[in-house]
Amino acid sequence: MEDKLEQSKQEIIKGNGIISKQQTEFKQMKQKFKLKSTVVMQQEQVIQQKQQAIDDLIKNVTEQKKELELASIESKDLKLLNSTLKGKLEEVQESLKSNENLI
Repeated sequence: MEDKLEQSKQEIIKGNGIISKQQTEFKQMKQKFKLKSTVVMQQEQVIQQKQQAIDDLIKNVTEQKKELELASIESKDLKLLNSTLKGKLEEVQESLKSNENLI
């Protein structure tokens, strides 16, 4: 009877040791999970910041393209105006020469 009691006592001690070990492992896993969760949240914040920076850059590039297109159109218009004014200047100069020759 004492042997069975001692054997039961040893098994209870062994069971308590296993339970204690599992509790320790559970706490460690819980801490690891909490740490990983924190890291994931930080990474998500970094991703959001980088996405916002990308969105801002895309917006900036789009605005720059629009400005470039407008500048190109303005440049073409000014070249056309310049060409027209040169033609008129030549006409006026020829008219002046012919007027001087008549005088």
